[in-house]
Amino acid sequence: MGAHSFMHQGLEYRPHIDGMRAIAVGGVVLFHFGLTPLSGGFTGVDVFFVISGFLISKTLYRDVAGGDFSFADFYARRARRIVPAYVAVSLLSTLAAGLLLYPHALRDFAASLLASTVFASNIYFYFSANYFAPAAHELPLLHYWSLGVEEQFYLLFPPLLFAARRCTRRRVPLLLAVVAVASLLSGEMLLRFNPEAAFYLLPFRAFELLIGCLLALPGVRFPAQPRIANGAVLLGLALILGGMVALSERGPFPGTDALLPCAGAALVIWGADRVRTGAGARLLSLAPLRFVGRISYSLYLVHWPVASFGRQLFPFAEGWEFFLGGVATSLLFAVAIYALVEAPCRRWLGTVPRALVASTAGLAVLAALAGTILALGGFPQRVEARVLRMLTYVHYRPNEAFRTGTCFLGPRETAESLRADLCLPARRPLAVLWGDSHAAHYYAGLEPPFAARGYALGQLTASGCPPLPGIVIPARPNCAGFNDFALAEILRLKPQLVVMAGFWSVDPAWLEALEQALSRLEAAGIPAVVLGPGPVFRRSVPLILADRQRAGDRGVTSGDELSAGVVEEIDAAVQAVVTRVPGARYVPVLETICPQRQCPLAADHVPLFFDNAHLTAHGAQVFSRALIARILP
Repeated sequence: MGAHSFMHQGLEYRPHIDGMRAIAVGGVVLFHFGLTPLSGGFTGVDVFFVISGFLISKTLYRDVAGGDFSFADFYARRARRIVPAYVAVSLLSTLAAGLLLYPHALRDFAASLLASTVFASNIYFYFSANYFAPAAHELPLLHYWSLGVEEQFYLLFPPLLFAARRCTRRRVPLLLAVVAVASLLSGEMLLRFNPEAAFYLLPFRAFELLIGCLLALPGVRFPAQPRIANGAVLLGLALILGGMVALSERGPFPGTDALLPCAGAALVIWGADRVRTGAGARLLSLAPLRFVGRISYSLYLVHWPVASFGRQLFPFAEGWEFFLGGVATSLLFAVAIYALVEAPCRRWLGTVPRALVASTAGLAVLAALAGTILALGGFPQRVEARVLRMLTYVHYRPNEAFRTGTCFLGPRETAESLRADLCLPARRPLAVLWGDSHAAHYYAGLEPPFAARGYALGQLTASGCPPLPGIVIPARPNCAGFNDFALAEILRLKPQLVVMAGFWSVDPAWLEALEQALSRLEAAGIPAVVLGPGPVFRRSVPLILADRQRAGDRGVTSGDELSAGVVEEIDAAVQAVVTRVPGARYVPVLETICPQRQCPLAADHVPLFFDNAHLTAHGAQVFSRALIARILP
């Protein structure tokens, strides 16, 4: 090879690893297209992290030990592997975004694209995450967060490994193990206080890649006995598949739960590295799995834009239609990108300068595109002024209406942040509104009619915290303390009425907690009114209205945009609980504000909802007329 060619050929081909890649990407894709039994399909990403750590470190250790390591060579290899398909998918996604997205969404897309060009998507989405952020399916490049984690790791790992070898060569394995354990434990602890950081940021994901790095250490012994090797592979597969079935995005993740897929991946790698004659290794080496494994990177890149833009194009696609169409489309795009971009570029970019220059040029083109879109505001001239006015409510901020920071707590605020003098007035008679954002959004509408009837209206609300004392919500670690405080204050003050509202669930534990809370209020002689679930729409209401105006449709009722079945099931379950408790009353919100399942979406040219379920201040005022008649009959 020439002086600037890559110094080494790749590692020995391991067909079982391609098979494991197929299972990993299959879990992710099937989960994202709605295959309900794979509630933990997202853990395929964790399997990828372990595989990546093993393969990259194997090459790295080999080159370092032979004295042939070159930083330029290492990063050129990474660029040749990662950048071509990423650039192709990003260009296609940018074209689709320009055709399909409204200006506000195109700006958000461009910002996420710009972050991805410096492999900082995980940091961008961490800082963008909030309760009222766009839904995941509205972010076509959300899945790039994992590329950010991986490339940040490989930016740091080689120089740190070099430094560690110079200081304490014999203790490198111990050092890697200590860092991995520290990453795991710190992530587990952080889940209670800042789950978004634990999910997105490298320090709390590093242990997954380090598991692969530890497996790749030169001194690791792989089993030579077929029985042990095959047992390890089969156990590893069971852990990977078990995690995809048993885990759920509702639970805390990653933390120690991520050990399930990571340990599974490690066992498969360990068991099949030398002995590949067992049933598990042969299964993973089947041609269809090897094929999907080879295109797994392209498939991962394309599947989420297909899902996201598919929802934009076909908002009413249901169940199997969306699943089959989305999976098939993703596979077709993945095969095309692998055949036309990924595989050829591995050959064409065969020298260090060519790989680095071409990759840098591709990233620069994407950055320029993103910067242009941002500088021009998402090209608002594409859209009529009346449609743009409706779209301003997509970025509606409910802080004033919800009394954020005063009587409505954010995800990381504790009950001590509540302003007791403002949230619990001393005047009597007193009513207290207790719950989550689905309680807080009523305050602006209910306070005036309560005041007109002589009541002071208190407010004890917190983001993501329905009024259920004793329930632990992993994504909202402050909820338990908040609800304990709220119930204690209500029992102490003995208001004349408590109005409870939240984003309810049919979870038996939640329903039991609601009944217990109502029973404690009843025992204290405090009347309670429970507001049932309100309407939940398929899409953000401002987007529904904007689409209709763009099409010349001035309709302002929900039509078929209301999510079918879900709210009615919750409504019936919560009502059944409330009717069992003497002194408690139930207000069916859906029936009250959406007669015959037709919900008003706008009044006086103003949306009544700012997303798919939360009321604007105007919406709260409009609906309060019907609600107050049932709350204070």
